[in-house]
Amino acid sequence: MRPSDTQAVSAVVGVMLMLAVTIIIAAVVAGFSGGMIGTVQKTPNLILDVKIVNSGFWTTSGFSAIVVETSRPIPTRDIKIVTSWTIVNRTTGELETGGSTVMPDVDNINHDVCNANQWTPTDPSIAAPFSTGFNSGRVESQYQFGSYTLVPGSTMSAPTQHCLCLCFYDSTCPTASNNCIDSGAYGTRQQYAYPDPTFIDAATAVLGEGWQQLRAGDTVNVKVIHTPTNKILFNKNVLVTEG
Repeated sequence: MRPSDTQAVSAVVGVMLMLAVTIIIAAVVAGFSGGMIGTVQKTPNLILDVKIVNSGFWTTSGFSAIVVETSRPIPTRDIKIVTSWTIVNRTTGELETGGSTVMPDVDNINHDVCNANQWTPTDPSIAAPFSTGFNSGRVESQYQFGSYTLVPGSTMSAPTQHCLCLCFYDSTCPTASNNCIDSGAYGTRQQYAYPDPTFIDAATAVLGEGWQQLRAGDTVNVKVIHTPTNKILFNKNVLVTEG
C-alpha cells in the first residue's frame, strides 16, 4: 500500500471518530435538556363547585367549595384564594367593593374576640378556609389552609360564627335566655350584622370585611392561583344565594 493510501484511511477513521463523538455529545445534551424539561412543574387542573350563602343566620351562611376534579393532588400550600365583589349600598346607593386574598399558613381570624377555647387549635395560628373533617369548636392545624391537600371530593369551608360567648362569658352581658338564645343572625337580633365590628370569622377572612352586606343575586369573583407557576386554576363569578 502506498503512503497516500494510508493517509486516506487515517483521515476517514478520524472523521468517523469525530462524528461518533459529536453524536454522543448531542445525545448527552438532549438527555440533559429533556431531564430539565421534565422537571419543570406543570400547572394542575382544578374544577370547584363554590357556594356563597348569606341567609342572615350564622348556622347556614358562609363560603364553601367542593373539589369536583383535579389532574393531581394539589397541596394548599401551593395556592392562594382571591375574592372580590362590588355591590350597591342599599342605603346610600353608592358602590362598595370588598374581597380578600387568602395565603397558606397565614393567620386570618381574630379568634380572641370570642371564647378562647372555641377557636384555639394546637398552634397559635388559624388559617381559613378549613378542610374536610374540621371540628367547628376546635380547628386543629391539619385542617387549616396550607396544611391539607385538594383531591376530588375534598372541601374547603369558611363558615360564619355566632360568637354567643360574648354573652355567655361577659359578666356585664344580659342573661343568655334574654339576649343570645333568641338571636339567630350572627349573634344579634338584626339580620346581616355581626355583634362586634372587629370580629373576623372564617367567612370574613375569605370574603372580606363587609361581606355580610351581600344579598342573593350579588356575585363574588373567586380565583384560585397556583403560586409555583402563577397560573389561575379557577376563576368564576359566583352567585350569592340565601341558602
